[in-house]
Amino acid sequence: MKKISVSFFILFIFSFSLCFPSIPQDSIPGDDLMLMKLKNLLPAGWSINSSNDTLFIQKEDSAYVLYENRINAPVSIETRDEINMRIIKNGKCEKPRFIFRYYTKLDSNELATSIVLNIALQKIIYSLPQKYEIEHLRDKFAISKGEEIYVWKTDDEKKRIEDYYYEKNKRLNEIPRLPDFNSEKYSIYLDMVIGKEDQMQLVYPYEVNAEIYKIRQLLDENLSKVR
Repeated sequence: MKKISVSFFILFIFSFSLCFPSIPQDSIPGDDLMLMKLKNLLPAGWSINSSNDTLFIQKEDSAYVLYENRINAPVSIETRDEINMRIIKNGKCEKPRFIFRYYTKLDSNELATSIVLNIALQKIIYSLPQKYEIEHLRDKFAISKGEEIYVWKTDDEKKRIEDYYYEKNKRLNEIPRLPDFNSEKYSIYLDMVIGKEDQMQLVYPYEVNAEIYKIRQLLDENLSKVR
């Protein structure tokens, strides 16, 4: 364990020297009071900034983020020190941040219309396997992993599956994306979170992950959730 800890310390010092943070300046779009309140509640070292139609909630200090797909991966036997060493060695030096797009706030009629259309299209998509008579062709092993895979034996079955995917993709593209939040003046769409440890990201220091979850809670509590 001591050997791992010493190696980890040396690797951290070397890597950190290549990863100096720049401190962003706060910029709240349109003097939005709800966003101003949120800014004042952020954990120390975090700020809100905007550029064009993009809004960032960003940590001043950098962290190391390792992008890897661990969905359905076997249970890891690595210690946290070993994980941290791997993150620093193979990961990227990043600013932990939330990335949003924001636009003028949808009025109540626009939002209601989008919600109704969204629900209607979701129902159509859900019914498509029955429409194309391919329900029995879905791979049972893939179902257990939450995946959608259809297996055909005849040319007719293959054609029905292709037609299904064609219409499904067409309908998906017709679904209006609902904002995740509304503030006083804006509809806000969450595009990405960098530094949140999950099945696709590992982060060092791990404390960044707790700050990410705290900010997500603040978003839920201080902006109006749309969905």
